[in-house]
Amino acid sequence: MERLRFASAQDLRKRIEEEFIASQTVHPVVNSIIEGKATKDQLRGFCAQMWAIPKYNYAVAGGKISQLQPLPDDPYGMGAPYDFKVQKHFLNIIIDEAGTEVFPNAPTHGHYELYLRFAEELGVPREEMERVDIFLPQVVVAMESWVRMARDLPLIESAIGMNWINEIRFSKMGSLIEAALKKHYGLSERATEFWSAHGEQDKQHSSIGPYLVERYAIMPDIQERVWIAAKRGAGIWMIILDTIWMGYFENRRHR
Repeated sequence: MERLRFASAQDLRKRIEEEFIASQTVHPVVNSIIEGKATKDQLRGFCAQMWAIPKYNYAVAGGKISQLQPLPDDPYGMGAPYDFKVQKHFLNIIIDEAGTEVFPNAPTHGHYELYLRFAEELGVPREEMERVDIFLPQVVVAMESWVRMARDLPLIESAIGMNWINEIRFSKMGSLIEAALKKHYGLSERATEFWSAHGEQDKQHSSIGPYLVERYAIMPDIQERVWIAAKRGAGIWMIILDTIWMGYFENRRHR
């Protein structure tokens, strides 16, 4: 099987941007919400399944923190010397995710709490959101893959697949959904703060991607791994949204 080839780290960055960022379209689920066509029941289904991302924010962010000091056999050579630009970036993400409940100087409440406020105003109680069986089977698989990416892969790969590819998407989606929830569904500022926070904070969270590619993805075998990581991140995102579409929009499952 022929290996992927890239002319340089800059070429890899450009191709990732073209394939996974510039070409992205608004998913039908998101489009239905921003146009106000989704029913409240469909919106509750969306809320329940997208909860897989913020529910495990500590597991994901913590997994990446554990990779900030890699062992000597790290293929990316991040351990000698430590890259303090990268360390600062991911430690700041922990502050954003945990919020003022843990760090008084954080910009918002923790994302876990903000999402539960969104669910409550939609009529989904906290007790139901915390049930282990709230997720559809495909989302359980995606969620476990999401956490394992952060815990098991080198930081460069998890950061490309999760922060760069997906937080750019979440940032754009957050701004659109915040406006739609207020305009079409009458949700309050308190209930939509999760989406406004992600509209802003995820721009910063995703900004590390180009630096990581150009700084560390120099060798061909590493470039191939980074490309696959980008595909993996995009795939997990699509599994969750496609599952929501099939479960609540095509098949009209009720919550």
